[in-house]
Amino acid sequence: MKRFVCILAIPAVVCAILLLNLVTFKVGISTAHACGSYSINGSTTKVEEGNPSATIYFSLWYNSCNQQNFTSANITSGSVLSLFVEVCRNSGPNGGALCAINYNCPSTGICNSPGVYSPNNTAYARIYTPAVIVTGSSF
Repeated sequence: MKRFVCILAIPAVVCAILLLNLVTFKVGISTAHACGSYSINGSTTKVEEGNPSATIYFSLWYNSCNQQNFTSANITSGSVLSLFVEVCRNSGPNGGALCAINYNCPSTGICNSPGVYSPNNTAYARIYTPAVIVTGSSF
């Protein structure tokens, strides 16, 4: 009987460890655009804006799972009312110019735009605040 309990206990312990690792790993991932997403090197732009001032970093991202680009903005200090985040695809093999915008960004934290299909076209990131319109580099 003891041998039977030991044989069943080992897989239960292994399953518990795997489940704990899975839960721990998932906590560290942003759920928006998480699958295969990475920031395009050199696309991050810093913006100081507003009174009182706010610092916003935004960049162009690519999601290899659905082959879409999107813009991610992070307000790292202060707050901004009426922040809009946009991604635009330039004309090319995947179709004509196309932009997608998120008008519902919070005043602090991270805000992502919707994605645009762009595996072969260049794309660029853009944010709008009450004081500025800033376009990031095109990639």
